[in-house]
Amino acid sequence: MSVEKQLRKPILIYLDSSDYSVLSKPNLVESELQQLTALRALKRSGDAIFVFSAAHISEMSPLDKKYAMAAVERTNLLVELCDRNALISFDRIMKAELTCLVTQSQELVDVHDSNGGWFPEMGSLISPLEEIDFAGALKSEMDMHTMNRNMRRVLKAGMTNKRGLFRSDLEKRYGPADYSELNRKIPMRSQDFTVIKNYILGRASRTQADRAFLESLRDPHYMAQWFIQYHEQLGAIGEWVRRPARNLLESCEITLTNLRAYLSDLSGEEHSEARSVLSGARWSELKSQGVIDIVNRLLSLTLPEAPPCNNVAVIEKYCPGIYVCINAFYDSLQNSFTERPRKVKSSDFVDIIHALYIPYVSYFRADKYMCSVLQPLAQPFGTQVVASPAQLISVMGVKGEIQGKQV
Repeated sequence: MSVEKQLRKPILIYLDSSDYSVLSKPNLVESELQQLTALRALKRSGDAIFVFSAAHISEMSPLDKKYAMAAVERTNLLVELCDRNALISFDRIMKAELTCLVTQSQELVDVHDSNGGWFPEMGSLISPLEEIDFAGALKSEMDMHTMNRNMRRVLKAGMTNKRGLFRSDLEKRYGPADYSELNRKIPMRSQDFTVIKNYILGRASRTQADRAFLESLRDPHYMAQWFIQYHEQLGAIGEWVRRPARNLLESCEITLTNLRAYLSDLSGEEHSEARSVLSGARWSELKSQGVIDIVNRLLSLTLPEAPPCNNVAVIEKYCPGIYVCINAFYDSLQNSFTERPRKVKSSDFVDIIHALYIPYVSYFRADKYMCSVLQPLAQPFGTQVVASPAQLISVMGVKGEIQGKQV
């Protein structure tokens, strides 16, 4: 990525999910209140754009009904700061970067969607329309009433049209249908669900119905309300959001697991010898080969017709997000075998997934440990990795007023 391209991009700020949780809780202490005031002042100034991602939507969802109101409050803060400014999902950015790699395109991937397009590609979700089993519903009704063949033919003719969809006047004939089960599985605002219903009844097209469904997803406020009502079953949405991240994790894990297992089983003396492998030219070679193996695995999954790439410099140029992400995995693993080792945590892998966005934002929030891993990787892109909202406010020189005090 050229310096010129980096300078042209707007100032994008990517906060951590925990920031929205901490700063939306009741009874903030003074330092937290000052941070919140400064972030709001930054938003109002228009000097920067706060952005969220599918990871925020997934991580901020309540796991239990008793946490539902807290989920609403943190979502409200997310919407207040970000509006609908989202970063495209993991699967879309990976596919875009891999496409650039294959085509050698110099175009910078546009990851910013100002209309809330945080969600994965539609093809990776079971559309709510696929959840509507017209034939099954009709068969169940006929089985319930033990109808003979002639009665079934009459009922089917009266309920469905030539395309196999329900007739547009179905509800006039038989009364309103119960759609509650569908709405429990897939979140939709009432006005958008009306379009889905019209599609079922033959009064709207499939394109209109899919567009209405996506409009509901663009509204984080509605998503939070849906999580409260149906917190116990995230259904297809939770799986849809998490699947792209899991695909990347699994691709990395296949390459890293054997190396990690080998190093973990070493004796004390062997452990010392291993540390020499985990530095210098040998480690660089291992890491470069790991990047190549993982990217080629992703290519085979995403663009199966594409030829493999065996040049790590080319991967770094055309797949900067994937490159940063994979290197962060390796560097974190390396830190677990230093003289003062830090044990690799399962949460590290989740945090590292967010690093896919580092080349595309100006400020990236990570915890203190991950800052030490990610900042060297972020530096070539001009991205500043910060360990807290307070540090973000400090490095940006943001001023805010609260009860006569400056922050």
